[in-house]
Amino acid sequence: MLIQIINGIMLGSLYGLIALGYSLVLGILRIFNMVHAEVFMGGAVLGWIVMTKCQLPFVLVLPVVLVGGAILGLMTEFFCVRRSIAVGSHFVPIATTIGFGLVLTTIVSNWAGAHPLPISVPFQYTQVHFGSASIPVTNVIVFFTSFLIMGILAYFLKRTELGLSTRAVGENPEVSQLLGINTTRVIQLTFMISSMIGTLSGILFGLMTGAAHPYMGEHVALKGICLVIIGGMGSMPGAVIAGILGGIAEVLTSVYWSVKYADATLWLIMFLILLFRPLGLMGKAEELQRLQ
Repeated sequence: MLIQIINGIMLGSLYGLIALGYSLVLGILRIFNMVHAEVFMGGAVLGWIVMTKCQLPFVLVLPVVLVGGAILGLMTEFFCVRRSIAVGSHFVPIATTIGFGLVLTTIVSNWAGAHPLPISVPFQYTQVHFGSASIPVTNVIVFFTSFLIMGILAYFLKRTELGLSTRAVGENPEVSQLLGINTTRVIQLTFMISSMIGTLSGILFGLMTGAAHPYMGEHVALKGICLVIIGGMGSMPGAVIAGILGGIAEVLTSVYWSVKYADATLWLIMFLILLFRPLGLMGKAEELQRLQ
């Protein structure tokens, strides 16, 4: 059972990274970035293009995927969010980001087809052995990469001047602007970082599963929102904890019960937690009021 819990933690680290992308925009800008799941898909497909179509070495995949994520983030902010946020609307961006996501999915599916796109790396079948058990090295890479990104983001938000400005805009954009903070640039940066996390999550998921798919974002969208609710609306530490719990629950359910119930288990956990913690694991009443 220990090895299954380890597998669950590794999967959960990826889920935590996905939920973190949602929570970053929600916590700073008070909106659900509904295109995040399609950005996730775009990262996996872009990785497939770099490795399969362009025949570039794996070492170049992550930089290309991160640049692609930054571009998608800037496009999302400019086309879907900027005008609406300027007039104080936090509902319109939900609709516009859904539309942008549908556009991305349509473009990718018409270009690449609806079939899985195989992602193959030289170390795909390499195993790391723990006694009599073994874990795919791709899972280990996903685990350490996910926590590395989480650590870098935490340091950025808490220890750097730009990160503190980002948090200030999240607390009160009007006062931040009066203090000389360029809120437009901070919002652009928030979307860039969130989308870079999204595309990175996508290629890491592609490494774990060995494939990308134009519609892989549809499943991730619901799961990401569920994890954000479990962790607490806008709470980034809560999103990471929820991701770990979700990964462990899914793996244990698949192994010891049935894979058919793995997804339902996550939603069952959400309902049970909300019975005792209506604001989520780390949600706070004042934070929820601010988001409203």
